[in-house]
Amino acid sequence: MIRINLLPFRAARKQENVKRQVTVFFLVFALTVVAMFAVHLWLGNMVGEREKKMADTQTQLAKVQKQAEEVKALQAHLAMVQKRLDVIQTLMADRSYPVKLLDSMTQWTVTDRMWLESLESTKEKLSLVGIAVDENTVSVFHKRLEKSGQFVAVSLDRMTKSTTYPGLNFQEFWITCFKPVKEEPKEAAKGEAGKGEAAKTEAGKTEAKGGGK
Repeated sequence: MIRINLLPFRAARKQENVKRQVTVFFLVFALTVVAMFAVHLWLGNMVGEREKKMADTQTQLAKVQKQAEEVKALQAHLAMVQKRLDVIQTLMADRSYPVKLLDSMTQWTVTDRMWLESLESTKEKLSLVGIAVDENTVSVFHKRLEKSGQFVAVSLDRMTKSTTYPGLNFQEFWITCFKPVKEEPKEAAKGEAGKGEAAKTEAGKTEAKGGGK
């Protein structure tokens, strides 16, 4: 019988398998290293882009905050200017009011049948004291004041026979005209609310007195 020695062939085959496994191992290892390096570069680029975007966002936010502060400063300045303009307009209106009032009063009075002896103006009301030739003249003057549109209420407080001119049936009268309440800033409105209510109450009382008489 012929015998064949297979040991060298098996050894060569085993050595070839080892070489193949080593080659595959190093190939897989190299691919893994390359893949990890690529992932590292990709992550680095992403982090860099995110950091750049964050820096740009913070820069824009700083600009917006600066602009917001400038807008607030401008609004405060405009509010101060508007407040000064309101004060100037109020002063000018208060200065011209007596002239306008006297001019209007000449239109409301009954010519040659009455005259005013006292005229007192405050922020809330206008108090008039005068003398008329008769009660009808006082009534006409009272209606003219009501229809003028300058007052929210007109009250005839009292009317009696005048003692200034004895022998004549002249009538002396007291009339209160309540002015409309002007809109004021919130800070001042709280303080003036009570005054407005008091004026309305006083108007109601004086009207009741006038109606009773």
